[in-house]
Amino acid sequence: MAANKSYIDDFTSTLNSFRRKPSLHDITIVVKDKKFPAHKVILAAASDYFNALFVSDHFNETNKLDEVTLEHTDCASPDVIEVVLVFIYSGISNGIDKENCFDVLAAACYLQIKHLIKECSDFICDSYKGDHLAFENPLRIVKMACNYGLPELKTLGLTFMARDFKEMAQTDDFRVHMTSDLLGDLLERDDLAVSDEKMVLDAMLKWLQHSWESRRNQAWPLLQKVRLGLIPIEDVKEYICGNLSEILECNKVYYELLEYHTLKHIKPEERKGPLLQAMENAFISRKTIKALLVFPTPSTVRYYRGPRNTEVSYFCESGNTLKQPSKRSII
Repeated sequence: MAANKSYIDDFTSTLNSFRRKPSLHDITIVVKDKKFPAHKVILAAASDYFNALFVSDHFNETNKLDEVTLEHTDCASPDVIEVVLVFIYSGISNGIDKENCFDVLAAACYLQIKHLIKECSDFICDSYKGDHLAFENPLRIVKMACNYGLPELKTLGLTFMARDFKEMAQTDDFRVHMTSDLLGDLLERDDLAVSDEKMVLDAMLKWLQHSWESRRNQAWPLLQKVRLGLIPIEDVKEYICGNLSEILECNKVYYELLEYHTLKHIKPEERKGPLLQAMENAFISRKTIKALLVFPTPSTVRYYRGPRNTEVSYFCESGNTLKQPSKRSII
């Protein structure tokens, strides 16, 4: 039997009115210098964070004032917590706007309020599609999207990260907080906005070097996603032999690239024989055929661009030449 909508509407309306009735409050949420009277059972029903907190023995033994102080940076704004509480008590999300949507999303993620997370995600995606919103910290948003299973928001955030990759790769946030999985997703994208492939390799190496001991195992998996065949062999030698020399697979691929750069000058109709076939089989078995461009195909496209707000050139290697069939405008 379907739930009675009229009853649900009346029930949530009554719950929301309880916020204004001090006689029923049993907990106070403190954010900076503002206090929000509330009810444990209602907060626990909406938030996994509050649910776990209120049933813990430590909280019940040590909290004599019936107060919870939210000091985490994701919950540092009284205005944001007001929006969160209105949603918890009423299900109303019209307090989310383009100025606070990312902050409300961060608070909802911290407090583990899954329905509010979904509301924020939908608002952000819809606002972006309507050209009403810009991402200031897409890495943070993408990580939240990954943690809470929001594929549309993750896709949107990765699009922003790819578009601004050149600038983002210079930031401390990239070197410190980027994960290997997200970096791998970016390196595989055809729409990665860089001026040349050497910039991709340089960004990858700077990320590795920031915490080499903990990240060294990611060197070879990530290197396979860089399109090394588009980088002059002298530059590849400088990077691989200098920075990645202790990684056996990286050294090996350098010598294979030497063969590739020799063989790629052979005319297409003359590209045959056991050596070339062995190279093809080896690259395919490692799934690096796309990255190394042994036999260039349309799948090896990468979009390169100059400074922001310039036109994008679309390059695709074919035989011994680079073709530029069209111009495209960046977002």
